[in-house]
Amino acid sequence: MLGQPFDQVKGDAFAEQLLLCFNGGALARISSIGYRTRLFDGWATGLPATNQQIAVCRTTIKRLG
Repeated sequence: MLGQPFDQVKGDAFAEQLLLCFNGGALARISSIGYRTRLFDGWATGLPATNQQIAVCRTTIKRLG
């Protein structure tokens, strides 16, 4: 491998795939946190809500569950 010129096209393709992998992992982690904290339960109604309204809904669900 030493002495071979660097292939910029292959390097760019590798970097793009690596970034896609990191982004997918971050999305999976964020989704997991949202599920475990029951954040998505507050969004289940599909109605617009403020941060405080979602927090109140989440707190209410936590007390009931």
